[in-house]
Amino acid sequence: SRLQGFDAEVWHTYTQRINATVKGQSPSAMMPESTAVGSEDIITNNGNAYSSKYYKTAAQSVGQQSTTIEARYQMLKSKAEQRGDVFMSREEYMEKYFPNAKDSSQSIYFSQGRLVPADQLEEGRRILQQRIAKERAAGRTGVANNLQEVLDSLTDTIDDGKGNKSIQLTREQAQMLARASKDGTLDEVLNKLGITLKDLITPEDIMREAFKAGMSAAMLSFVLNVAPILVNTISLLVQTGEIDIEKLKKDGLVAVGQTAKSFVLGSISASITIAAQSGFLGAAMKTVDPTVIGTVVALTYNAIENAIKVAMGKMTKREYAQNLMRSCFVSAFSLGMGSLLQTAFAEIPVIPYMIGSFVGAVIGGFAYNVTEKVFLSYCVHSGCTFFGLVEQDYEMDESILEEMGLSVFKEESIDLYPYEFDSFEIEKFNYEGFQYERIGISIVRRGVIGVFSIGYL
Repeated sequence: SRLQGFDAEVWHTYTQRINATVKGQSPSAMMPESTAVGSEDIITNNGNAYSSKYYKTAAQSVGQQSTTIEARYQMLKSKAEQRGDVFMSREEYMEKYFPNAKDSSQSIYFSQGRLVPADQLEEGRRILQQRIAKERAAGRTGVANNLQEVLDSLTDTIDDGKGNKSIQLTREQAQMLARASKDGTLDEVLNKLGITLKDLITPEDIMREAFKAGMSAAMLSFVLNVAPILVNTISLLVQTGEIDIEKLKKDGLVAVGQTAKSFVLGSISASITIAAQSGFLGAAMKTVDPTVIGTVVALTYNAIENAIKVAMGKMTKREYAQNLMRSCFVSAFSLGMGSLLQTAFAEIPVIPYMIGSFVGAVIGGFAYNVTEKVFLSYCVHSGCTFFGLVEQDYEMDESILEEMGLSVFKEESIDLYPYEFDSFEIEKFNYEGFQYERIGISIVRRGVIGVFSIGYL
């Protein structure tokens, strides 16, 4: 019982510290480890103090939390008398252990938060409410007020006042921790209880840190891009006495564009890195090579940039899909060849990877073109659309229909005849020629007529 109570104190202290750290704030909870009567089990740097009681039932836990100075004095006095000893007076006891207490009816944990197991919180509140009503009905206002103070401070988490709370812990979970502490399976139990980076770091935490990283990258980019512009402008002003406003506007827009791009890249890089290291992208990505992160960032930025073009009507959905597939294909070859060459020449930093990446990108480009031809060839013969990725156009061009001798309907139009003035033409001798009839054969086939678009040729 004592071990699980100690483990509960450790749990609430350090889960609160972890949550504060994750949110970019200084950890605040600590354990004084004092055994003095009425001492705090946990304190935070904002002055909050907590008494932790993890007993078998809710009645026992809240009973311990509501123990009064008088009740503890009488218990100690009774034990001393049983041993034949003379115990100190109530006044002496209060002066020694509780010098700031108003009277002996006050709780020994007065002004502290009363921390109990999460599964006992609601039942504990109900028990205290019943006892308060009973004491008030009997006219024992002092006792009722003491119990009300306990009820008001009853909790299953600790809080530093900044929203950084500990994680709830039931009595059964505290027992699991106590057993794990003895048999050496603590890591396994912590995983079951959700104490992993993946469980502790939320998407909001990732976005907050990504935004901060993006802002840092944007500010640095802004300074690096704007500084040369200002220097050139001042230099031109000194030399000519004039400022080229149009050039300044143009350079300024370029600088702003680069700043926005740096913000996006910085945010994407930070979010992917944090997500990978915290386990959101799978266990294998926790120790992923930085080159993989760089590749993912480049692909993500490319996808976002092209998605904006699609939304603005500057790129079709099929062009977007083709561009994304090509980027993934080339990146995979570039990453693989770069890693392979770097492994072969491990003693030389960076350069083998750069050369391998370049060669891999070239090979990847050729390989994608071959793969795309095979893919579209299959679509030509099978009619497959791959969920709309490839357009299958079964309408024949008008020129083909006319060549086949078919009448093509065209919408009516008004033809305005131009005015022709009378002219004199010299008569010419024309001989009659003979033209033989010919039989024309045209072969219509299906093929690629556009980006991921197949039709009749």
